Amino acid sequence: MSVIKPRHAVGYHFWTWHDIYDSNFEAVRETYDGPLTLADDMTVWNVTEEQIVVREAIVSEDVAPTGTTQAYRTAKREPPEVAAKWISSDINAGKWEGYTPPPLPKPEEK
Repeated sequence: MSVIKPRHAVGYHFWTWHDIYDSNFEAVRETYDGPLTLADDMTVWNVTEEQIVVREAIVSEDVAPTGTTQAYRTAKREPPEVAAKWISSDINAGKWEGYTPPPLPKPEEK
């Protein structure tokens, strides 16, 4: 970050747990002393020519999705060979050879 000299540096995709947050912050400060945010989920930056304001988003809920519905599970979907034509080559190139994603969770029976 010291070489780039950003108006406001952002650290992200690291553990923000309280017990390691300070050590991450201090590690960045060893080489960079400018404006810095170690981002968490829901961090928002309002950037204008005059200023950068960092805040947390205000949302009604921050919850994990619930189980899927019958309509979702039975919805018509394109076969993989069709989808491969409209998904970017960058995404397709990143597919893991032989990887099959896990199945969607099944809702609990009542």
